[in-house]
Amino acid sequence: MQGGCFENMEDAKTEIFDYIEGYYNTRRLHSSLGYKSPVQYGREYEMQTNRSVARAPLGFFWTIRLQTEKPLFSLAKISAPI
Repeated sequence: MQGGCFENMEDAKTEIFDYIEGYYNTRRLHSSLGYKSPVQYGREYEMQTNRSVARAPLGFFWTIRLQTEKPLFSLAKISAPI
């Protein structure tokens, strides 16, 4: 992103979106993520999470429900019939 003014709000939104999606999330390395980009870290996290779910015992699942009020996430244990 270059410093300066934008012609209008739409130009500002477009420039910021392009910066975040084109550089910040895809190429910029973050020390808090082990010097990986957020996209790379997210992919590795998804792969690890999917492997963990695949190894979960039958009849035991965790669900995350997005709620409109805080807390945003709720973990609930659900038993599946065997």
